[in-house]
Amino acid sequence: MKKALSIVLVLVMALSLCTVALAGNDELATIGQAAKVEVKARSSAGGDAGTVYSVDVSWGAMQFTYTTGTYSTWDPDIHDYTEVSANNWIAQGNDITVSNHSNAAVKVNIAPDQGATWNPGSDTINVSICSDSGLTNAYQATTLANAETHAPGNPEGADSVTAFVKLAGAYTGSEQYTPIGNIVVSFAAA
Repeated sequence: MKKALSIVLVLVMALSLCTVALAGNDELATIGQAAKVEVKARSSAGGDAGTVYSVDVSWGAMQFTYTTGTYSTWDPDIHDYTEVSANNWIAQGNDITVSNHSNAAVKVNIAPDQGATWNPGSDTINVSICSDSGLTNAYQATTLANAETHAPGNPEGADSVTAFVKLAGAYTGSEQYTPIGNIVVSFAAA
């Protein structure tokens, strides 16, 4: 037993004398060798940090239900149900908010990617992008001020816009939520 243990110990010691170490791209084959790497430095006069673009876009659920017939809906203002007539779109999360955290102004465009009319199946749906005041197509090349001058040190005060997607026309598609189109938010330097 002692003899077998001694042989294993001798093999371990012999193998440890032949260790290969790598340093960068240099291969060190024996103990005592060294490798070196050149360290470089330069100086630079300070300067402009440059333009940094950072724009947040948040989307609502973008789910719409087209109702036919008459149905009841809860009216929180009168604490009672009211009857709503047929052929109506009900939006759930139809809002898009864009905030500019850049140190430069940006132009924002919010638009349906297929134009103002979508045709899922045999249906025709008119799409509009509205402001909270109801102004249609209000977000074509809207300029958002830069955060450096508009809200320095205050990320919550960034210049922003909120748009709402509105649908009109009949929909006879699936009772499950099905993609019918896309809204595109694009940016450009102002």
